[in-house]
Amino acid sequence: MDETECEIYDPFDSLSPSERSETMSKALSQFGERMRDNNQRILKRVLDIIASTDGDEELHLNILATHLDKWSSETVYTRTRTDDIENTLFWDPTITRLRDFEPCDWSISELENAEDPEKSRAYAAEFLKDLELAVRAKACRELLGDTTVDNLRLPAEYYEFARQCGGLASANYDREVFLCDFSSEMYCPEELAEPLHKIEQFSGAISEFYFAAGWKAGENYDNCVIYYALTQHVEEPEGPWRWRVFVNNWEVHEWQGPFDDIFSFMEWYCDRYNQVPWDCVQSSIKRTHEKCKAALAEAT
Repeated sequence: MDETECEIYDPFDSLSPSERSETMSKALSQFGERMRDNNQRILKRVLDIIASTDGDEELHLNILATHLDKWSSETVYTRTRTDDIENTLFWDPTITRLRDFEPCDWSISELENAEDPEKSRAYAAEFLKDLELAVRAKACRELLGDTTVDNLRLPAEYYEFARQCGGLASANYDREVFLCDFSSEMYCPEELAEPLHKIEQFSGAISEFYFAAGWKAGENYDNCVIYYALTQHVEEPEGPWRWRVFVNNWEVHEWQGPFDDIFSFMEWYCDRYNQVPWDCVQSSIKRTHEKCKAALAEAT
């Protein structure tokens, strides 16, 4: 092997085009079904917790509106008037009872359902080309060698994912552990391909892996970031390089993964119900209940 070459393990790349399409389509379908189920279960439990607090329907609706308006575990905006509730994100003004609230089904953005699928796919293809160039520009030539970097491609699974899907999202109905969207921002590839030292730092796995290339695949600008990175185990310096997914939710000091492929990452991502710290959710709703009750009493 030429000294400037290295082995990159990418099993998805060995599949035929039809196998890639079918495999990803099936995985996305399963993801959508599981995420919908998790969203419904999480929301039902949240509604049960709210309903168990003392107060009438008006107070409970205000608690729910306030809960849904939280964008971090540190922030609460108290909604105490009907017009405030109607303007709250996620809120349908026809909702007059707590149990009328339904989970939003936007956990997956399939390009087939876009207004102009062909235009969306063409845009995705252009983005992938630009992202590939940006990732190459910041890849480590010392670790990979010039030849490998000059011919470096993004993981085959991600090409197929982006061809079919415009991103994954979590409704975060628990409002306690905020998961950011995955691959929903297909623009500014030069900014997504962050310097390797930053990817290493925020991946949470710098002591376990060597990092040679990568990009930021998701961020909520508050407490969660997702990276796709080309890595090699520190304990296996002669082993192959592999693209892996890393998740860091630093608000709860939690690192997830690494996930060896996008499919294991998706399986973890949609298993939201089992990741929720329900004691924290209950405490948060209790605090919201007291704030809303006090605000309503003051308004009268």
